[in-house]
Amino acid sequence: HRSFAEGSRVFHNDWQVTGSAGTARQGLGPHFAARSCAGCHVHDGRGHPDSVALVPRLTLPPGLPDAYGGQITPQAVPGVTPRGQWRVRYRSVAGRFADGETYTLRQPVLELRALGYGPLPPGTQISARLAPQLAGLGLLDAIDEADILDNERRQAALPGPVKGRANRVFEPFDGREVVGRFGWKASTGSLHHQIASAFFSDLGVTSRHFPGERPDERPELDTDTFLLALNYQFGLGVPARRNTESSTVRRGEQLFAQAQCAQCHRAQPYTTGKGWFPALSRQTIRPYTDLLLHDMGPGLADGRPDAQASGSQWRTPPLWGIGLLHQVNGHQRLLHDGRARGVLEAILWHGGEAQAARDRVLAMPRRDREALVQFVNSL
Repeated sequence: HRSFAEGSRVFHNDWQVTGSAGTARQGLGPHFAARSCAGCHVHDGRGHPDSVALVPRLTLPPGLPDAYGGQITPQAVPGVTPRGQWRVRYRSVAGRFADGETYTLRQPVLELRALGYGPLPPGTQISARLAPQLAGLGLLDAIDEADILDNERRQAALPGPVKGRANRVFEPFDGREVVGRFGWKASTGSLHHQIASAFFSDLGVTSRHFPGERPDERPELDTDTFLLALNYQFGLGVPARRNTESSTVRRGEQLFAQAQCAQCHRAQPYTTGKGWFPALSRQTIRPYTDLLLHDMGPGLADGRPDAQASGSQWRTPPLWGIGLLHQVNGHQRLLHDGRARGVLEAILWHGGEAQAARDRVLAMPRRDREALVQFVNSL
């Protein structure tokens, strides 16, 4: 489809500083993390934590002027001071499975430096966020709110610690409160909102709903260009499952259910409602997420609330396509800040509501752990 191809150019081509020569789209900056969407979402996939795809997000204490715009972006247009730089170092966290095999996790420590606008005030909350993969976002957008709220009700009625709840967020494109579904803490309720906010936060490109400091000026992202970007991301499909006939994968699927991973990474299909494209409507999909917030315990907590999400709550990320990340991006760095080097490490970081599921995985013999990982990588 032509609009998909044109939207791909919007996504992949670099934006230029306003006033630059040539025909490239203009409006980059003054502060930015990358020059294009693809600069962080490489091949529509997942960013690497050792690149600009990892962005420190900030929440300043109430009442203070925010010179940093909510995040540290490392680049700026000529004549403007970049907001700052950072590096991530890792502390080792040792552990042991029930069968005696040891493992080592890596706890990231974010170090900010070269801050361009003075020291951050005491009480600033900082959280590193990694660019997620983009496959299937249009289908997630088409899931009915009622289905997400039904997940919330179903979990509330079950015994045990898993009590996910929907985030409620303001939707600027509708002017009302909706159920959040995108972002690491489900802080945006539509793909429209998610894309427009990313243009503004990561590229510095203003739009009608994100006008920046001078709302009277013409938006840098015009409606036609925005629609092309939307069409591209709504059109990104989900890869088919692989190795489904493998006895190891089938065993892993049973273990996934037994460990109760599926309480949050919902295995039952959804039938989508009305999609942005007619082709996205009435689709049977299995993203393996309830799209709810869960308290994941102190190990993953970033201390930074987002809308109604607390500093220890995270949205259940979808698992589809996760096994192809290495092929697409050359790595499988998982979780919100990329600390996990694969599926098993990501599981071992689970705590809070997911502590019991993690403990069941710790108790598994190695062969079962490998089967569980093979199943997740088949999705």
